[in-house]
Amino acid sequence: MAVVYGWVPNGVARMAGNHSEMDRVANRLYRIAFTLATGHRLTGNYLSKLSVKNVPGKKGVRDRMVIAGDIAAMSIEYGHTVRINSAGKNEANFKWVPGQYILTGAINAIPGYRYNSFGDLG
Repeated sequence: MAVVYGWVPNGVARMAGNHSEMDRVANRLYRIAFTLATGHRLTGNYLSKLSVKNVPGKKGVRDRMVIAGDIAAMSIEYGHTVRINSAGKNEANFKWVPGQYILTGAINAIPGYRYNSFGDLG
């Protein structure tokens, strides 16, 4: 009969979190996202706030996050509406601006990873 000790999952997660491969993949994701963002207009502020962070998790587990820290990052990623005032009229029209999917595209560019619109990595 096999015995699984309670500390094993956290110990393995800590070992993986401290491995240099985690940094390598996070930095690769950052570089791809940076490259994708440069292809769009007016991305200077977005690019200046794109970064990789070490994130402490529970029980000493360490993870990495690629963060788009721009205040408009969600609107840039997934799209947004803009208000267009009609000339000489008292009414407003709205126009949908499609998202750029910069981080989504970066994740999908790494072999073995897929990100869908439901937020699931598969």
